[in-house]
Amino acid sequence: VPACMRTAPFWLLVASGFFMNLVCQVNGFFPLYVDWLDTQVASGAVVGSFATGAVLLGLSQVGNAAGKVALGAAIDLSPVKALTLLAACGGGGTLCVWLFPSTPLMVVGGLLFGIFIAGGIVLLPMLVRTVFGSSGDFPLVLSYVMVAPTFGSALGNILFPLLAEGSGGFNAMFAVGLASVIIVLATSIAAISRKSIARARSLGGSS
Repeated sequence: VPACMRTAPFWLLVASGFFMNLVCQVNGFFPLYVDWLDTQVASGAVVGSFATGAVLLGLSQVGNAAGKVALGAAIDLSPVKALTLLAACGGGGTLCVWLFPSTPLMVVGGLLFGIFIAGGIVLLPMLVRTVFGSSGDFPLVLSYVMVAPTFGSALGNILFPLLAEGSGGFNAMFAVGLASVIIVLATSIAAISRKSIARARSLGGSS
C-alpha cells in the first residue's frame, strides 16, 4: 500500500470527493421539489415555483458546462480560490432554490448549482494533483480517491428520498446538502495545507 495513502491529506480528499458527489444528487430531486411546491399553493404555504422542474434541471446542466471552464481556470490561478468558488456556487445555489423558489433567484440557483456539479469531474482530480504532485504514486492515489464520489452518489440516492419523504421534508434534504458543501470546502483546504507531507510520502513510494 503506498505510504501516501496512509496520510491525513489522502483521507481528507476522499471525504471531499464523497461529499462533493453526495451534494450533486440533490439536483436529481429538483423536479420532485417543484412538484411539492405546486401542491403547497392551494394551502397558501407558498406562492408557487418560479421555474418548472425540467427548466431547473436544464439550467443546472448549463451551469455544469460553464463550471467545467470556470473551475478549471480558477484552480490554475489558485486552488483555494477555486474551492471558494465551488463552495459559493454550491451553497448559494442551494439557498436560492431552497429559500427563494417563487422568485427569479430560483433560476440563478439552478445555474449556480450546476457549476458545483462540475467540481467532481474537473476540480477533484486537480486537487489530487495539487496535494500529491504529478509524480510518484499520483496515478494510483487518483484512482483510489475517484472511487469516493461513487459512494457519495450511492448514499445520496438513498438518503435524500428518505429525508424528502420524512418529517423533515425537503428542508432536511437541502440542509444536509448545504452542510455537505461546507465539509467539502473544509476537507479540501485542510488537505492542501498538508500537501508537503503528502508529496513526501508520494515520492517515497510503498512501504
